[in-house]
Amino acid sequence: MDYTHELDIAISYIEDNLKNKLSLQMISDQVNISQYHFHRIFKAVVDETIMGYVRKRRLTSAMEELKTTNLRVIDIAIDHMFDSNESFTRAFKLYFGVTPSEARKTTSYRQLKGCYRFSVKVLKDTLEEDRTNPEIVRLPALKMIGFPCQVNLPIDRNVENPEDSWELLEKSLDKISNIIPNKYYGVNLYPKNFGPVNDVFHHVASVSVEKYDSIPQDMIAFELPANDYVVYNYSGVVDSNTMTQMFMNIYGKWILNTPYPLAGEYDFSFTDHTYDPDDPKSYLSIYIPVKVTE
Repeated sequence: MDYTHELDIAISYIEDNLKNKLSLQMISDQVNISQYHFHRIFKAVVDETIMGYVRKRRLTSAMEELKTTNLRVIDIAIDHMFDSNESFTRAFKLYFGVTPSEARKTTSYRQLKGCYRFSVKVLKDTLEEDRTNPEIVRLPALKMIGFPCQVNLPIDRNVENPEDSWELLEKSLDKISNIIPNKYYGVNLYPKNFGPVNDVFHHVASVSVEKYDSIPQDMIAFELPANDYVVYNYSGVVDSNTMTQMFMNIYGKWILNTPYPLAGEYDFSFTDHTYDPDDPKSYLSIYIPVKVTE
């Protein structure tokens, strides 16, 4: 589904309300998309959480007023929804590296490199030059067993190391009953409150099974529902940073080119027994659940 129109509406709504109360719910309501899905799209495209973007836009707007008007610092702070001069000054210095008073003395506000309005037009122009045609498939429900770890998106670093989970899985395959051989799934399970205050999710190094008997120690069992998926294929060397960038590209560019809305609070990568993350010829597929209307 092309979300550029919704992004344009959201960006315009934010711009019109920099000096009014804003929340993720209020912004998501403007585009009739769930907070969960819209947060993922916005973050991938703009490379910033929605409320993080709002805060940076407010600070940049305040900085422009400091440079172009004689308004008092406290008045600018209150106008931009900061509770006090102190909280505004702390946030301003943390972002720009100088206090509001020091910023007024600089020769140009451009030197402070603020966050300027995101251009949806530039995004659309870019997308028109890079259209993709991913495969659409339908999969039955999948019973999964695997080793979970936590990943922290805001800093693009791992709370735990996903590679460790894969090593544990490889050493424990003989402990899993009813396993479907030679199929491996890197499942990302996103919490329902996944968003600007919680970007930690679970990555599960998984295999599928025909049925559940017993669950080996330290593993978890879960089922993915029967669903339609947009499938993206990748060939090359893979590490945690590569996977982060790959998913950012999928949600930030490729998903915008599909006619289908997102579905489900998960996604996953798929490989077979021939896969080697250090081999540039290795091949993996990424599955994003979508709603396909017939």
